[in-house]
Amino acid sequence: MKLISIISNTNGNLIAEQHPQTAGFLIGVFTLALIGLAVYLVWTRAWTMLILPILGLALMLFLSRIGQKTTYRVDIDQQTHQITSEQLKDGKVISTATTPASDLTSAEMQFNRGARKIVLIHRDGHQSFPLGEQELQDEPDQYVVLNALRQVIGQSPAVPQ
Repeated sequence: MKLISIISNTNGNLIAEQHPQTAGFLIGVFTLALIGLAVYLVWTRAWTMLILPILGLALMLFLSRIGQKTTYRVDIDQQTHQITSEQLKDGKVISTATTPASDLTSAEMQFNRGARKIVLIHRDGHQSFPLGEQELQDEPDQYVVLNALRQVIGQSPAVPQ
């Protein structure tokens, strides 16, 4: 599943979202295993042991609902030279920050053992992460966003387009 999706990429505007990582496949495998265990216990009439898969299924349902549901959206506007970062939870904006490109010195890709994330470096020295602090692997759309950020700031592209 792609975690970064380009919503709009017109001449002067790029909007991208980074969706949260989920362990949907793993939760599905454990859920099927617990259902199989429950069927086996019913088949062998081990009624007292049936509480274990029931509690396990309740735990899987709970864990699948409380997972990180935060989405990050970045709007890169080439005409106004502004970068707007939004943090969304369940489709509602919970925080937003607009940064003029003149306040930034560079946009870089930060690497950590194969995983990477986009970092904006401000003139006062602090860093911000327009698509969240989550590190991703094998996301080619990260470079599309990085190159658009570098273009707004006035840097050369990180990867030829």
